[in-house]
Amino acid sequence: MGSCGSPGSYRRLEELLSVFAFDLSDDPSADGQFQEAVEQLILGRLAKGEKIPTLTQFASFFNVSSATFRRRLAEEGISLTDIKERCRHLAAIELLAPQARLKVADVATRLGFSDSRSFRRAFRSWTGLSPDEYRHPKGQAD
Repeated sequence: MGSCGSPGSYRRLEELLSVFAFDLSDDPSADGQFQEAVEQLILGRLAKGEKIPTLTQFASFFNVSSATFRRRLAEEGISLTDIKERCRHLAAIELLAPQARLKVADVATRLGFSDSRSFRRAFRSWTGLSPDEYRHPKGQAD
């Protein structure tokens, strides 16, 4: 017999299984389920240090056209850009936790920012604080 498949096909299977419950639903756009499946896929990729898929890759993953993918998200009142930003924000909060001990530049790279300056700007827009201020709030004893 042949091999069980490439590491890429195994990764694809893991991703499919992570949204399996979504696939069983009667209406994938009901109650934000489509949005939730996209979020879980992005968060899973970010947790593994992988890049966020492109619109075309998402559409292929869900076996729909890019236009249908965008329309399903629009029916739930959200865009792929909004979901990506929210996922990056959530991941940044987790990666900047004191116990994570990652440098800001490493967090920026892991989340797909072109440089730490653009990450710092995005983080401030999400939280009102710089990454350093978030990690070490004023008045907190070290």
